[in-house]
Amino acid sequence: MFLNDKASPDRSLDDTALLDKRERDSADADWTTHPWATDPLLTAVTAMQAAHHLFPHLALAATDDVGQSSPLHHDDGHNAHHQVVVVAVSGGADSCALLHTLQQLAPTWRLTLHVAHLDHALRADSATDAAFVAELVSALGLPFHKKTLQPGELAVHGGSVEAAARHARYAFLAHVALAVTPATQQPIVALAHHADDQAETVLHHLIRGSGLAGLAGMQPVTAYSPADSAELTGPQAQIIPNPAHRCLRLVRPLLYVRRATILQFLQNRRLTWREDSTNEDQRYTRNYLRHTVLPALAAVNPQVVEAIGRMATLTAAESARLAAYDAQLLHSLQWPTTNEPVIPAHASRPVSGETLQPRGELVLNLALLRAQPVATQRALLRLACSQVAPLSSALSFEQLTQLCRALTDAGSGGPHPIVGALQWSVAGAFGDRPPLVSIHRKGTLPFGEGRPLLAAGAVLRLPAVALDECHTMVPVPGWQMTI
Repeated sequence: MFLNDKASPDRSLDDTALLDKRERDSADADWTTHPWATDPLLTAVTAMQAAHHLFPHLALAATDDVGQSSPLHHDDGHNAHHQVVVVAVSGGADSCALLHTLQQLAPTWRLTLHVAHLDHALRADSATDAAFVAELVSALGLPFHKKTLQPGELAVHGGSVEAAARHARYAFLAHVALAVTPATQQPIVALAHHADDQAETVLHHLIRGSGLAGLAGMQPVTAYSPADSAELTGPQAQIIPNPAHRCLRLVRPLLYVRRATILQFLQNRRLTWREDSTNEDQRYTRNYLRHTVLPALAAVNPQVVEAIGRMATLTAAESARLAAYDAQLLHSLQWPTTNEPVIPAHASRPVSGETLQPRGELVLNLALLRAQPVATQRALLRLACSQVAPLSSALSFEQLTQLCRALTDAGSGGPHPIVGALQWSVAGAFGDRPPLVSIHRKGTLPFGEGRPLLAAGAVLRLPAVALDECHTMVPVPGWQMTI
Protein backbone atom coordinates (compact mmCIF):
# COMPACT_ATOMS: atom_id res chain seq x y z
CA MET A 1 0.00 0.00 0.00
CA PHE A 2 1.06 3.63 -0.33
CA LEU A 3 1.22 4.43 3.38
CA ASN A 4 4.88 3.75 4.15
CA ASP A 5 5.54 1.31 1.33
CA LYS A 6 9.22 1.14 2.25
CA ALA A 7 10.47 -2.18 3.63
CA SER A 8 13.56 -3.65 5.25
CA PRO A 9 14.35 -6.94 6.98
CA ASP A 10 15.60 -4.83 9.91
CA ARG A 11 13.23 -4.27 12.79
CA SER A 12 13.19 -1.80 15.64
CA LEU A 13 14.16 -2.89 19.15
CA ASP A 14 10.56 -2.28 20.17
CA ASP A 15 8.09 -1.46 17.40
CA THR A 16 5.05 -1.03 19.62
CA ALA A 17 6.04 1.33 22.44
CA LEU A 18 8.12 4.45 22.97
CA LEU A 19 11.16 4.49 25.20
CA ASP A 20 10.89 6.22 28.52
CA LYS A 21 11.60 9.89 27.82
CA ARG A 22 14.45 10.01 30.34
CA GLU A 23 16.11 7.00 28.72
CA ARG A 24 15.70 8.54 25.27
CA ASP A 25 17.16 11.84 26.44
CA SER A 26 20.13 9.97 27.87
CA ALA A 27 20.64 8.12 24.61
CA ASP A 28 20.55 11.44 22.77
CA ALA A 29 23.02 13.20 25.05
CA ASP A 30 26.07 12.78 22.81
CA TRP A 31 23.98 13.55 19.73
CA THR A 32 22.79 16.91 21.04
CA THR A 33 26.25 18.03 22.16
CA HIS A 34 28.02 18.24 18.80
CA PRO A 35 25.50 17.14 16.16
CA TRP A 36 27.28 18.74 13.19
CA ALA A 37 30.53 16.85 13.70
CA THR A 38 29.28 13.49 14.96
CA ASP A 39 26.11 12.44 13.17
CA PRO A 40 26.07 11.44 9.48
CA LEU A 41 22.31 11.95 9.14
CA LEU A 42 22.39 15.47 10.54
CA THR A 43 25.43 16.24 8.41
CA ALA A 44 23.62 14.96 5.29
CA VAL A 45 20.50 17.02 6.01
CA THR A 46 22.59 20.12 6.65
CA ALA A 47 24.48 19.58 3.39
CA MET A 48 21.15 19.18 1.58
CA GLN A 49 19.99 22.50 3.05
CA ALA A 50 23.20 24.20 1.94
CA ALA A 51 22.96 22.81 -1.61
CA HIS A 52 19.23 23.07 -2.28
CA HIS A 53 17.85 25.66 0.19
CA LEU A 54 15.11 23.41 1.52
CA PHE A 55 14.12 26.13 3.96
CA PRO A 56 14.84 29.45 2.20
CA HIS A 57 14.78 31.53 5.38
CA LEU A 58 18.07 29.99 6.48
CA ALA A 59 21.60 31.11 5.70
CA LEU A 60 24.26 28.43 5.86
CA ALA A 61 28.03 28.75 5.83
CA ALA A 62 30.88 26.28 5.83
CA THR A 63 32.46 25.67 9.23
CA ASP A 64 35.51 23.58 8.46
CA ASP A 65 37.76 22.27 5.73
CA VAL A 66 35.71 19.13 5.06
CA GLY A 67 32.71 21.08 3.81
CA GLN A 68 30.40 20.56 6.79
CA SER A 69 27.89 23.33 7.41
CA SER A 70 26.15 24.85 10.37
CA PRO A 71 23.17 27.23 10.55
CA LEU A 72 23.66 30.93 10.99
CA HIS A 73 21.07 33.41 12.18
CA HIS A 74 20.11 36.24 9.88
CA ASP A 75 21.82 39.46 10.80
CA ASP A 76 19.44 41.78 8.99
CA GLY A 77 16.36 41.08 11.08
CA HIS A 78 14.42 40.05 7.97
CA ASN A 79 12.01 37.11 8.20
CA ALA A 80 12.86 36.69 11.86
CA HIS A 81 9.84 34.51 12.61
CA HIS A 82 10.07 30.74 12.64
CA GLN A 83 9.18 28.93 9.42
CA VAL A 84 6.23 26.55 9.75
CA VAL A 85 7.01 23.06 8.40
CA VAL A 86 4.53 20.19 8.19
CA VAL A 87 6.30 16.83 8.58
CA ALA A 88 4.55 13.85 6.98
CA VAL A 89 4.93 10.93 9.41
CA SER A 90 3.57 7.47 8.66
CA GLY A 91 5.24 5.82 11.65
CA GLY A 92 7.82 4.02 9.53
CA ALA A 93 11.57 4.22 10.05
CA ASP A 94 12.17 6.89 7.41
CA SER A 95 9.56 9.40 8.54
CA CYS A 96 10.39 8.85 12.22
CA ALA A 97 14.07 9.54 11.52
CA LEU A 98 13.12 12.68 9.59
CA LEU A 99 10.93 13.89 12.44
CA HIS A 100 13.61 13.33 15.09
CA THR A 101 16.22 15.05 12.91
CA LEU A 102 14.10 18.13 12.21
CA GLN A 103 13.08 18.26 15.87
CA GLN A 104 16.77 18.42 16.78
CA LEU A 105 17.45 21.14 14.19
CA ALA A 106 14.29 23.17 14.82
CA PRO A 107 15.56 25.53 17.55
CA THR A 108 18.66 26.58 15.61
CA TRP A 109 17.02 26.55 12.20
CA ARG A 110 13.98 28.41 13.58
CA LEU A 111 11.43 25.85 12.45
CA THR A 112 7.95 25.43 13.89
CA LEU A 113 7.06 21.80 13.27
CA HIS A 114 3.61 20.30 12.78
CA VAL A 115 3.11 16.57 12.24
CA ALA A 116 0.51 15.19 9.82
CA HIS A 117 -0.65 11.57 9.55
CA LEU A 118 -3.27 10.18 7.17
CA ASP A 119 -4.75 6.80 8.06
CA HIS A 120 -5.95 5.33 4.78
CA ALA A 121 -7.73 2.54 6.72
CA LEU A 122 -6.57 -0.01 4.15
CA ARG A 123 -4.97 -2.36 6.73
CA ALA A 124 -6.31 -3.84 9.92
CA ASP A 125 -3.35 -2.48 11.90
CA SER A 126 -3.34 1.03 10.40
CA ALA A 127 -5.08 2.41 13.49
CA THR A 128 -2.20 1.06 15.60
CA ASP A 129 0.25 2.96 13.39
CA ALA A 130 -1.78 6.14 13.87
CA ALA A 131 -1.82 5.65 17.65
CA PHE A 132 1.95 5.11 17.62
CA VAL A 133 2.51 8.37 15.73
CA ALA A 134 0.14 10.22 18.06
CA GLU A 135 2.08 8.99 21.11
CA LEU A 136 5.42 9.88 19.51
CA VAL A 137 4.27 13.39 18.63
CA SER A 138 2.82 13.89 22.10
CA ALA A 139 6.16 12.90 23.66
CA LEU A 140 7.91 15.46 21.45
CA GLY A 141 5.37 18.14 22.35
CA LEU A 142 4.41 18.96 18.76
CA PRO A 143 1.03 19.79 17.17
CA PHE A 144 -0.54 16.71 15.57
CA HIS A 145 -2.98 16.58 12.65
CA LYS A 146 -4.61 13.24 11.82
CA LYS A 147 -7.32 12.17 9.43
CA THR A 148 -8.82 8.71 9.00
CA LEU A 149 -10.44 7.97 5.67
CA GLN A 150 -13.91 6.49 5.91
CA PRO A 151 -15.08 3.47 3.86
CA GLY A 152 -15.60 4.56 0.27
CA GLU A 153 -13.80 7.87 0.78
CA LEU A 154 -10.72 6.75 -1.15
CA ALA A 155 -11.71 7.43 -4.74
CA VAL A 156 -10.32 4.90 -7.23
CA HIS A 157 -11.44 5.65 -10.79
CA GLY A 158 -9.50 3.71 -13.40
CA GLY A 159 -6.24 3.78 -11.44
CA SER A 160 -4.62 1.75 -8.69
CA VAL A 161 -5.39 1.88 -4.99
CA GLU A 162 -1.80 3.02 -4.42
CA ALA A 163 -2.25 6.00 -6.78
CA ALA A 164 -5.55 6.96 -5.15
CA ALA A 165 -3.94 6.72 -1.70
CA ARG A 166 -1.09 8.94 -2.85
CA HIS A 167 -3.53 11.57 -4.16
CA ALA A 168 -5.46 11.50 -0.89
CA ARG A 169 -2.26 11.81 1.13
CA TYR A 170 -0.96 14.84 -0.77
CA ALA A 171 -4.37 16.49 -0.65
CA PHE A 172 -4.44 16.01 3.13
CA LEU A 173 -0.90 17.34 3.57
CA ALA A 174 -1.79 20.38 1.47
CA HIS A 175 -4.89 20.96 3.57
CA VAL A 176 -2.87 20.89 6.79
CA ALA A 177 -0.05 23.05 5.43
CA LEU A 178 -2.40 25.71 4.13
CA ALA A 179 -4.29 25.75 7.41
CA VAL A 180 -1.30 26.16 9.74
CA THR A 181 1.08 28.31 7.67
CA PRO A 182 0.80 32.11 7.99
CA ALA A 183 -0.18 33.93 4.82
CA THR A 184 3.24 35.60 4.78
CA GLN A 185 5.04 32.25 4.39
CA GLN A 186 5.09 29.63 1.68
CA PRO A 187 3.65 26.36 3.02
CA ILE A 188 6.38 23.71 3.36
CA VAL A 189 5.83 19.95 3.67
CA ALA A 190 8.79 17.71 4.57
CA LEU A 191 8.73 14.20 3.09
CA ALA A 192 10.95 11.26 4.09
CA HIS A 193 11.88 9.86 0.68
CA HIS A 194 15.48 8.59 0.67
CA ALA A 195 18.06 7.31 -1.83
CA ASP A 196 16.67 3.77 -1.97
CA ASP A 197 13.20 5.20 -2.68
CA GLN A 198 14.73 7.24 -5.48
CA ALA A 199 16.24 4.13 -7.08
CA GLU A 200 12.89 2.33 -6.91
CA THR A 201 11.06 5.34 -8.36
CA VAL A 202 13.44 5.67 -11.32
CA LEU A 203 13.25 1.93 -12.07
CA HIS A 204 9.47 2.07 -11.85
CA HIS A 205 9.37 4.95 -14.32
CA LEU A 206 11.86 3.18 -16.59
CA ILE A 207 9.78 0.03 -16.98
CA ARG A 208 6.72 2.20 -17.70
CA GLY A 209 8.52 3.95 -20.56
CA SER A 210 8.74 7.40 -18.98
CA GLY A 211 10.54 10.32 -20.59
CA LEU A 212 13.24 12.54 -19.13
CA ALA A 213 11.04 13.92 -16.38
CA GLY A 214 10.25 10.42 -15.14
CA LEU A 215 13.86 9.26 -15.30
CA ALA A 216 14.86 12.31 -13.27
CA GLY A 217 12.93 10.80 -10.37
CA MET A 218 12.20 12.89 -7.31
CA GLN A 219 13.90 16.21 -6.58
CA PRO A 220 15.08 17.66 -3.24
CA VAL A 221 12.67 20.58 -3.70
CA THR A 222 9.55 20.50 -5.83
CA ALA A 223 6.23 22.30 -5.91
CA TYR A 224 2.74 20.97 -5.42
CA SER A 225 -0.14 23.10 -6.55
CA PRO A 226 -3.28 22.40 -4.53
CA ALA A 227 -5.13 22.88 -7.82
CA ASP A 228 -3.97 19.33 -8.52
CA SER A 229 -6.77 18.20 -6.22
CA ALA A 230 -9.07 18.90 -9.16
CA GLU A 231 -7.74 15.65 -10.61
CA LEU A 232 -9.47 13.86 -7.76
CA THR A 233 -13.09 12.98 -7.34
CA GLY A 234 -14.90 12.28 -4.12
CA PRO A 235 -14.58 13.95 -0.71
CA GLN A 236 -10.81 14.47 -0.78
CA ALA A 237 -11.15 16.72 -3.83
CA GLN A 238 -12.96 19.34 -1.77
CA ILE A 239 -10.74 19.73 1.29
CA ILE A 240 -8.34 22.42 0.12
CA PRO A 241 -9.58 26.00 0.51
CA ASN A 242 -6.86 27.94 -1.29
CA PRO A 243 -8.20 31.35 -2.36
CA ALA A 244 -4.71 32.86 -2.64
CA HIS A 245 -3.53 30.09 -4.99
CA ARG A 246 -0.57 29.36 -2.74
CA CYS A 247 1.86 26.78 -4.04
CA LEU A 248 3.29 24.26 -1.59
CA ARG A 249 7.01 23.63 -1.31
CA LEU A 250 7.75 19.90 -0.95
CA VAL A 251 11.19 19.18 0.52
CA ARG A 252 12.98 15.84 0.81
CA PRO A 253 15.88 16.28 3.26
CA LEU A 254 16.82 12.57 3.19
CA LEU A 255 16.80 12.07 -0.57
CA TYR A 256 20.55 11.43 -0.77
CA VAL A 257 20.67 9.25 2.37
CA ARG A 258 20.69 5.43 2.20
CA ARG A 259 18.09 3.54 4.18
CA ALA A 260 20.84 1.69 6.05
CA THR A 261 22.09 5.03 7.40
CA ILE A 262 18.57 5.90 8.54
CA LEU A 263 18.18 2.59 10.37
CA GLN A 264 21.58 3.00 11.99
CA PHE A 265 20.55 6.47 13.16
CA LEU A 266 17.43 5.09 14.85
CA GLN A 267 19.13 2.06 16.36
CA ASN A 268 22.05 4.07 17.74
CA ARG A 269 19.57 6.28 19.57
CA ARG A 270 17.26 3.43 20.53
CA LEU A 271 14.35 5.10 18.79
CA THR A 272 11.31 3.09 17.76
CA TRP A 273 9.21 2.91 14.62
CA ARG A 274 6.52 0.82 12.95
CA GLU A 275 6.80 -1.59 10.03
CA ASP A 276 4.06 -1.77 7.40
CA SER A 277 2.92 -5.39 7.29
CA THR A 278 2.39 -5.20 3.51
CA ASN A 279 5.98 -4.20 2.76
CA GLU A 280 6.99 -7.82 2.15
CA ASP A 281 4.20 -8.43 -0.37
CA GLN A 282 5.90 -8.57 -3.77
CA ARG A 283 2.63 -8.44 -5.64
CA TYR A 284 3.12 -4.69 -5.32
CA THR A 285 5.51 -3.42 -8.00
CA ARG A 286 7.61 -1.28 -5.68
CA ASN A 287 8.07 -4.16 -3.25
CA TYR A 288 9.17 -6.42 -6.10
CA LEU A 289 11.67 -3.81 -7.29
CA ARG A 290 12.95 -3.41 -3.73
CA HIS A 291 13.28 -7.07 -2.78
CA THR A 292 14.11 -8.74 -6.10
CA VAL A 293 15.23 -6.35 -8.84
CA LEU A 294 17.55 -4.03 -6.89
CA PRO A 295 19.38 -6.90 -5.11
CA ALA A 296 19.93 -8.55 -8.51
CA LEU A 297 21.32 -5.30 -9.92
CA ALA A 298 23.50 -4.90 -6.82
CA ALA A 299 25.16 -8.19 -7.75
CA VAL A 300 26.34 -6.47 -10.94
CA ASN A 301 27.13 -3.12 -9.29
CA PRO A 302 27.17 -2.98 -5.47
CA GLN A 303 26.72 0.81 -5.72
CA VAL A 304 23.65 0.55 -7.96
CA VAL A 305 21.47 2.75 -5.71
CA GLU A 306 24.06 5.52 -5.79
CA ALA A 307 24.52 5.04 -9.56
CA ILE A 308 20.79 5.34 -10.24
CA GLY A 309 20.62 8.41 -8.02
CA ARG A 310 23.51 10.00 -9.91
CA MET A 311 21.78 9.27 -13.23
CA ALA A 312 18.58 10.84 -11.92
CA THR A 313 20.47 13.98 -10.89
CA LEU A 314 22.13 14.27 -14.32
CA THR A 315 18.84 13.63 -16.09
CA ALA A 316 17.12 16.31 -14.00
CA ALA A 317 19.80 18.81 -15.00
CA GLU A 318 19.42 17.94 -18.68
CA SER A 319 15.64 18.13 -18.40
CA ALA A 320 15.91 21.60 -16.83
CA ARG A 321 18.30 22.74 -19.57
CA LEU A 322 15.93 21.57 -22.32
CA ALA A 323 12.96 23.12 -20.52
CA ALA A 324 14.69 26.51 -20.48
CA TYR A 325 15.37 26.18 -24.22
CA ASP A 326 11.75 25.21 -24.87
CA ALA A 327 10.50 28.24 -22.92
CA GLN A 328 12.61 30.59 -25.05
CA LEU A 329 11.49 28.91 -28.27
CA LEU A 330 7.82 28.98 -27.27
CA HIS A 331 8.16 32.69 -26.51
CA SER A 332 9.56 33.30 -30.01
CA LEU A 333 6.61 31.47 -31.63
CA GLN A 334 3.91 33.53 -29.93
CA TRP A 335 1.65 35.67 -32.13
CA PRO A 336 1.58 38.55 -32.17
CA THR A 337 5.19 38.85 -31.11
CA THR A 338 5.59 40.11 -27.57
CA ASN A 339 8.21 41.87 -25.50
CA GLU A 340 6.91 40.30 -22.30
CA PRO A 341 9.44 38.29 -20.26
CA VAL A 342 9.82 34.60 -21.04
CA ILE A 343 7.68 32.48 -18.74
CA PRO A 344 9.92 29.72 -17.31
CA ALA A 345 8.91 26.15 -18.01
CA HIS A 346 8.17 25.56 -14.32
CA ALA A 347 6.25 28.79 -13.75
CA SER A 348 2.86 27.13 -13.50
CA ARG A 349 4.05 25.60 -10.22
CA PRO A 350 7.11 27.48 -8.97
CA VAL A 351 8.93 26.20 -5.89
CA SER A 352 9.09 29.64 -4.32
CA GLY A 353 5.79 31.41 -4.01
CA GLU A 354 2.50 32.10 -5.66
CA THR A 355 1.27 30.03 -8.55
CA LEU A 356 1.10 31.70 -11.94
CA GLN A 357 -2.47 32.51 -12.87
CA PRO A 358 -3.40 30.51 -15.99
CA ARG A 359 -3.93 32.49 -19.16
CA GLY A 360 -7.09 32.04 -21.17
CA GLU A 361 -5.30 31.53 -24.46
CA LEU A 362 -1.88 31.16 -26.06
CA VAL A 363 -1.60 31.77 -29.83
CA LEU A 364 1.37 30.39 -31.77
CA ASN A 365 2.64 30.81 -35.32
CA LEU A 366 1.58 27.46 -36.73
CA ALA A 367 3.97 27.56 -39.69
CA LEU A 368 6.96 28.00 -37.38
CA LEU A 369 5.65 25.31 -35.05
CA ARG A 370 5.26 22.85 -37.92
CA ALA A 371 8.86 23.53 -38.96
CA GLN A 372 10.15 22.11 -35.66
CA PRO A 373 11.05 18.44 -35.17
CA VAL A 374 8.16 16.39 -33.84
CA ALA A 375 9.87 15.95 -30.45
CA THR A 376 10.21 19.73 -30.15
CA GLN A 377 6.57 20.20 -31.20
CA ARG A 378 5.47 17.85 -28.42
CA ALA A 379 7.56 19.72 -25.85
CA LEU A 380 6.27 23.13 -26.99
CA LEU A 381 2.65 22.02 -27.01
CA ARG A 382 2.97 20.48 -23.55
CA LEU A 383 4.48 23.73 -22.27
CA ALA A 384 1.82 25.84 -24.00
CA CYS A 385 -0.94 23.70 -22.51
CA SER A 386 0.60 23.98 -19.04
CA GLN A 387 0.53 27.78 -19.26
CA VAL A 388 -3.16 27.75 -20.18
CA ALA A 389 -4.22 24.99 -17.77
CA PRO A 390 -1.65 23.79 -15.19
CA LEU A 391 -3.34 20.38 -14.86
CA SER A 392 -2.37 19.64 -18.47
CA SER A 393 0.84 18.15 -17.09
CA ALA A 394 -1.26 14.98 -17.19
CA LEU A 395 -1.11 15.03 -21.01
CA SER A 396 0.20 11.69 -22.21
CA PHE A 397 2.75 11.07 -24.93
CA GLU A 398 -0.03 9.63 -27.10
CA GLN A 399 -2.25 12.71 -26.65
CA LEU A 400 0.58 15.07 -27.58
CA THR A 401 1.53 12.97 -30.60
CA GLN A 402 -2.10 12.95 -31.75
CA LEU A 403 -2.26 16.74 -31.36
CA CYS A 404 0.91 17.15 -33.46
CA ARG A 405 -0.59 15.00 -36.21
CA ALA A 406 -3.86 16.92 -36.15
CA LEU A 407 -1.99 20.21 -36.57
CA THR A 408 0.06 18.94 -39.50
CA ASP A 409 -2.61 19.67 -42.13
CA ALA A 410 -5.32 21.38 -40.08
CA GLY A 411 -7.18 24.16 -41.86
CA SER A 412 -9.07 26.94 -40.15
CA GLY A 413 -11.61 25.75 -37.63
CA GLY A 414 -12.25 24.65 -34.11
CA PRO A 415 -12.51 24.42 -31.25
CA HIS A 416 -11.25 20.85 -30.96
CA PRO A 417 -10.80 19.07 -27.60
CA ILE A 418 -7.38 18.26 -26.15
CA VAL A 419 -8.02 17.09 -22.58
CA GLY A 420 -10.33 18.38 -19.88
CA ALA A 421 -11.20 22.03 -20.55
CA LEU A 422 -8.30 22.48 -23.00
CA GLN A 423 -9.11 23.08 -26.67
CA TRP A 424 -7.32 24.12 -29.84
CA SER A 425 -8.40 26.15 -32.86
CA VAL A 426 -6.68 27.12 -36.12
CA ALA A 427 -6.97 30.33 -38.15
CA GLY A 428 -5.25 31.89 -41.14
CA ALA A 429 -6.24 29.49 -43.90
CA PHE A 430 -7.59 32.42 -45.95
CA GLY A 431 -4.32 34.33 -46.08
CA ASP A 432 -5.53 37.19 -43.92
CA ARG A 433 -2.89 36.34 -41.31
CA PRO A 434 -0.19 33.70 -40.82
CA PRO A 435 -1.46 30.21 -40.02
CA LEU A 436 -2.09 30.30 -36.28
CA VAL A 437 -3.01 27.79 -33.60
CA SER A 438 -4.75 28.85 -30.41
CA ILE A 439 -4.43 26.74 -27.27
CA HIS A 440 -7.30 27.93 -25.13
CA ARG A 441 -9.68 26.98 -22.39
CA LYS A 442 -13.25 26.01 -23.06
CA GLY A 443 -15.41 29.11 -23.20
CA THR A 444 -12.55 31.39 -24.28
CA LEU A 445 -12.93 33.13 -27.65
CA PRO A 446 -9.94 31.95 -29.71
CA PHE A 447 -7.82 34.63 -31.37
CA GLY A 448 -9.69 37.31 -29.44
CA GLU A 449 -7.77 40.51 -28.84
CA GLY A 450 -9.78 41.64 -25.82
CA ARG A 451 -11.22 44.73 -27.53
CA PRO A 452 -14.12 45.47 -29.91
CA LEU A 453 -13.22 44.85 -33.55
CA LEU A 454 -16.39 46.29 -35.11
CA ALA A 455 -17.55 49.87 -34.92
CA ALA A 456 -20.83 50.56 -33.16
CA GLY A 457 -23.77 49.97 -35.51
CA ALA A 458 -21.85 47.70 -37.89
CA VAL A 459 -24.07 45.29 -39.83
CA LEU A 460 -22.99 41.99 -41.36
CA ARG A 461 -25.21 40.61 -44.12
CA LEU A 462 -24.93 36.83 -44.16
CA PRO A 463 -26.51 34.32 -46.52
CA ALA A 464 -28.96 31.83 -45.08
CA VAL A 465 -27.64 28.27 -44.72
CA ALA A 466 -29.22 24.99 -43.74
CA LEU A 467 -28.98 24.24 -40.02
CA ASP A 468 -27.18 20.93 -40.56
CA GLU A 469 -24.42 22.48 -42.67
CA CYS A 470 -21.27 24.36 -41.68
CA HIS A 471 -19.97 27.14 -43.92
CA THR A 472 -16.89 29.33 -43.61
CA MET A 473 -16.88 32.63 -45.45
CA VAL A 474 -14.85 35.84 -45.64
CA PRO A 475 -17.42 38.67 -45.64
CA VAL A 476 -14.75 41.39 -45.50
CA PRO A 477 -10.95 41.31 -45.82
CA GLY A 478 -9.29 40.22 -42.61
CA TRP A 479 -12.41 38.44 -41.35
CA GLN A 480 -13.58 34.89 -41.47
CA MET A 481 -16.82 33.52 -40.12
CA THR A 482 -18.00 29.97 -39.56
CA ILE A 483 -21.72 29.28 -39.38
